[in-house]
Amino acid sequence: MADEIVDDEGNYDHTAWLKVLGENWSVCDNIGMFTEELEETLDWTGRLNTPCPEMMNDEEQAAYDALPDTVVIYRGCYAVNKWGFSWSLSRDVAAKFPFLGRYCRRDEQALLVKARVRKENIMAVCLGRNEQEIITYNPKHISTSHLKNPDTFDKALCAAHATHKPMEK
Repeated sequence: MADEIVDDEGNYDHTAWLKVLGENWSVCDNIGMFTEELEETLDWTGRLNTPCPEMMNDEEQAAYDALPDTVVIYRGCYAVNKWGFSWSLSRDVAAKFPFLGRYCRRDEQALLVKARVRKENIMAVCLGRNEQEIITYNPKHISTSHLKNPDTFDKALCAAHATHKPMEK
């Protein structure tokens, strides 16, 4: 898609692409399947692991501006997808992700990764879906802990999605 966004003269328009990416990020579940493409495109545009105001609306930009210089973030995941782009400011929000039907991996241990990232290495804040999402690449690891299945965990729903395998990194 990035190659198809051009300006009036037919030149690639990375600013427009970043805007489209930001507007659609929260509906791109399992974006990890495109990690290599994102790394390549964001690095090529000079925006890998740097703030991308083009990806944020006014409310998200204000939330970004209010962040401290160093931010603690969380990711609910499995070993195979431990280092994705999407993180949360909320431990509780992150801890739910491995147990959502579209992400669950029935026979694997759910993990909660705690990391820190410098504000200048946050690409964007995404406030859609109330996830307090931080988009960043390669934050500094603090700890990894095991998550226990919550009482509301739907094993049947997870089994129905068991064929889904996020891309390994």
